[in-house]
Order: sequence, then C-alpha cells, then structure tokens
Amino acid sequence: MNRFLRSTIVIAATCAWTNAQAAALGENISSNSSLQAKVSAQSTSNMKTSSKTSSLGASYTVREITEDVRVIKEYVNSSGVVFAVSWSGTGLPDLAATFGSYYAAYKEKVAAKTPNRNRRIATVETADLVFSNMTVGASMKGMAYISKLLPAGLAPEDLQ
Repeated sequence: MNRFLRSTIVIAATCAWTNAQAAALGENISSNSSLQAKVSAQSTSNMKTSSKTSSLGASYTVREITEDVRVIKEYVNSSGVVFAVSWSGTGLPDLAATFGSYYAAYKEKVAAKTPNRNRRIATVETADLVFSNMTVGASMKGMAYISKLLPAGLAPEDLQ
C-alpha cells in the first residue's frame, strides 16, 4: 500500500473516531457527555465496563468501546479520572482530544525529537505523559498514560 493511501486511511479513521471521543487524560469521565450520548444511542454490546484491582489493592475501571475500525479502552481511577487510554485497530485516535491539556507538551516533544528510522514503533515521554504506538501494516496498537495518576501497584504493562 503506498504512503498516500495509508495516510488517507489513517486520517479518515481518526476523523471518524473524533465523535466518539471519551474524556481526555487527566479529566473526570463525568466532564464528557459525548461518549455517554454515543453509547446510549448504540447497542450495549459496543461498550463494556469492568472493574479491576492492582496488585496493591487499588481499584480502577476499564471502559471498552468497540468501533468499526478499532477498540479503545479507557482506564479510570476510583475518583473517576482517566489515567490511561489504549487502542488497537486502524489508525490513531484523535491525540489532541485524547491527551487534553497534555497535548501541547506532547507536540513540543515530538517536534524536538530526532526522527525515528523505525517507523513501526513510536514512543514519546514528557514530564507526565507516556505515549507508545506500534504499527504493523495498517493496524496500530498503542497506549498513553499519565504516570503520576497510575493506581498504586499497577504497572504500565498491565494496561492491555
């Protein structure tokens, strides 16, 4: 697949996901009604919620949203704050909407970073945000999290 076609697919998929955007990282899930409106308009099989507990007993919730082109998981701490997001499928989510107030620092770090010759794996770390994404063909799998908001005993590797 040529680069132009792949870029077009990624852009189209990103635009399609923007309307389904959940709360941004570091925000309370109650601050965003667009996800709740979308989920109530869809069948309940498109969104799953499950409670989890870290190895040190901190509880958190995973909200999984299944769309046509990707599955998005939103990790919410016991205070209702989104501390991580993971995705798998075609294209990246809308990073500006996903990262919220952390996006400016992310964008600045990306601009200052030396280009990575391995375009399949991308990682970016700011003072608070950690982003990683792996691309295989048109498929992407990645996550972003706010390190200071991770529940006690929960390792980033546990966010799958």
